[in-house]
Amino acid sequence: MNKIRLITRDTDALAKDDPTKKAYHYKYEVLAPAKLFGKRIRKKFKTKAEANDCKLKMETKLQNQRLTPLDCDIHLCAARFQKLLTVEQMETALTGAIAYHGQSAIDLQTMVDEYVSRVTRRYERGHVSKLHQKHSKYIAPRLVEWLGNPKLRDITKKMAEDFIDARIATGMAPRTVKNYAKVLSAILKQAVDDGMIMVNPVKNVEMPKSDSPVHILTPDELSKLLSHAPQVFKKHDMITPRLMFGAFGGLRTSEIERLAWEDVRLDVGQLYVSPGKTKNAERWVVLTPPLLDYCEKMLSDGATGLVLRGAISNRTPCAIVVTRHKKMLCKAAGVNIPSNALRHSYGSHHLVHYDNAGNTATEMGHYSAQMTFAAYRRAVTKVQAATYWDIRVEV
Repeated sequence: MNKIRLITRDTDALAKDDPTKKAYHYKYEVLAPAKLFGKRIRKKFKTKAEANDCKLKMETKLQNQRLTPLDCDIHLCAARFQKLLTVEQMETALTGAIAYHGQSAIDLQTMVDEYVSRVTRRYERGHVSKLHQKHSKYIAPRLVEWLGNPKLRDITKKMAEDFIDARIATGMAPRTVKNYAKVLSAILKQAVDDGMIMVNPVKNVEMPKSDSPVHILTPDELSKLLSHAPQVFKKHDMITPRLMFGAFGGLRTSEIERLAWEDVRLDVGQLYVSPGKTKNAERWVVLTPPLLDYCEKMLSDGATGLVLRGAISNRTPCAIVVTRHKKMLCKAAGVNIPSNALRHSYGSHHLVHYDNAGNTATEMGHYSAQMTFAAYRRAVTKVQAATYWDIRVEV
């Protein structure tokens, strides 16, 4: 019979039948035929509990062999580690290995190409800005260069932290490093969403602290820029409207790029800002005296279409053209224009001159007056603010 048996012996029966033979020393025996384990097994026990325990273990072993028959190499592999690891530790290690190898073996370069392609599709659908697409196309490929194109499943939190530290050590600005790390995180998040990896290792990485300073232009600096613009750009002056709508309208760069002269309503003294990526962007902005005077002159000369029509129609992206022109103007005027300085100048001078944080917040499209007061309250005197709003530009 091909099964494990438990046999009970009568220790006195043999001696009674044949006095010349000794009685059985063990009352219980567990027998397994050779077909089950490769050799015949016979074990003896004095108590039934011991015999039943042995029989149960042998049956469990037999069942495991039938469910998961292991070849010789696997047995030898397990034997090498049996003195180093417990069964639970072996199971934990194998579970981790299965999870690792169950992830995609795709490399970072392939995922970067897919990410850039998706960002481009999102831009074409109107979900992200042109600037976002441009940054993604520039930043994402450089990550492969710096990280060495590892497999996605091999990227760890420590690798991401080392990457951040290495970039900062080269002198890269913390805010720039943070932008690179965010793109890496976005790429890995997409991989998680696609089921290629289990977790995003960059998700809990401590990002570099980058509190961007708020810079403002003084009335004298802004006047120099506006007076030099017509001289530098005798034709296709795209920087003057950028200065006017930023410094005297508080519009963001992306908002000025969308702005058309048809959005300027002289009859109500306001301009319309269309919806964009930024929440609360859609609004009506009051034309401050300098901006009202400028818009009246431009519209009387028949200005139509996009305010930055020269940059938009050019084959080179608008942001690049404006940046190039801004550098030319700054060099000619001897004045630097820090990032977002025009909008910051508007907010700080508007807040002091009109003395109404709620009104300034509404004009700038902020969530609350507290945000405006905290971000744009700068050392601007009443006299300076009055001078700022007295500026006029020759068209």
